[in-house]
Amino acid sequence: MTKPRSDADRMRRREPYDAAAGVAGPRLPPWTTADGYPCYLRTDGRGYLSTLADSIEAIQLGMGEELLNTPARS
Repeated sequence: MTKPRSDADRMRRREPYDAAAGVAGPRLPPWTTADGYPCYLRTDGRGYLSTLADSIEAIQLGMGEELLNTPARS
């Protein structure tokens, strides 16, 4: 039987990844697990999944910017 994780351990694993500040930690990529739960990625920021997450986030930000700059239709 495995030992249950402490609250402090759970919180430590949920600290966000902040590339701008140089803080490495679990990253919340722009996708979920098959069951719809958040998916946390532990990475150094240079691997395949980090690159994939960066690409998807860039596309999502571009789509959001395009949507915000589109005039409303009457």
